[in-house]
Amino acid sequence: IHGVVINKATMTIDYAKTKALRTKIRKQRGSLPTTYPNRPGAGKWHKSQMKGSEEYLTDTA
Repeated sequence: IHGVVINKATMTIDYAKTKALRTKIRKQRGSLPTTYPNRPGAGKWHKSQMKGSEEYLTDTA
């Protein structure tokens, strides 16, 4: 887990400091790119890794 501040005395999450740290991390990092694949069928990994007899099933319901 990234960006979590632990209170060492109580060994619990310090929620206020965690929120502040994550805000700082986001500010330093900037915006993230859109995750790809971002639409059904856009990924290519399964096509290169699967054998001809294997199936790739998705839940489209």
